[in-house]
Amino acid sequence: MVFSKTLLEAQKEVEEFLVERDWLPKDREGRYYTLAHMTEELGEVARCVTLIESRRGDKDKERYQEDLRMELGDLLYHIFKISLAYKIDVADAFAFIMEKNKKKYPVETYAKKGQHDGDQP
Repeated sequence: MVFSKTLLEAQKEVEEFLVERDWLPKDREGRYYTLAHMTEELGEVARCVTLIESRRGDKDKERYQEDLRMELGDLLYHIFKISLAYKIDVADAFAFIMEKNKKKYPVETYAKKGQHDGDQP
């Protein structure tokens, strides 16, 4: 399946989904619940990555890869959900952090460094 929506379009789709069902977090409890659920999904992503990278994952790598795809989707959904609860435009937040990272880690300094050589986001 090819997904070619912008971040803003995806955020809007999640908003419509939540509003139609009256699931948009409206109070502190709802926002905390969303955060807890998002944290749970991040744990599921970590579990999938661990399984893929472990020896146990060698024979079932394809299945674990599909599980990771699903869990990343769940995590992204909850990122959109919490961003809506706090009225944060995810496209703007992403653009801001990428600009910040480009300034903090200029390509001239970091292009030759490996993944584990020093500071990086």
